Amino acid sequence: MVLEEAIRRAIDECIAEDILAEFLRAHRNEVEKIMNLDFTHERQLELTARDEYNAGVQQGKQQGIQIGVQQGVEQERKNSEKQRLKDAARIKELEDILAANNISIPTERT
Repeated sequence: MVLEEAIRRAIDECIAEDILAEFLRAHRNEVEKIMNLDFTHERQLELTARDEYNAGVQQGKQQGIQIGVQQGVEQERKNSEKQRLKDAARIKELEDILAANNISIPTERT
């Protein structure tokens, strides 16, 4: 109801100020309907644009999460590989120290 009242008041003010007064008096109902439809259509466009924007934001968040997870998995793989190489190097270092000191470690037999 607020929109319709605002349209009526705008038309009344135009008539009072002699802005298209004759036309508005003759076609008041049509002008009210067209203005109401125009504002309703504009509002619908605004709502649609807002919904599409929000959907885009949500899609962007989802893509960001996917990219972040992929990067995290890749980084963990790299970190695990680096740690494996460090562990292997440390084992080799300890084996060399034991061998240099003629120390042997018994191994399990299965």
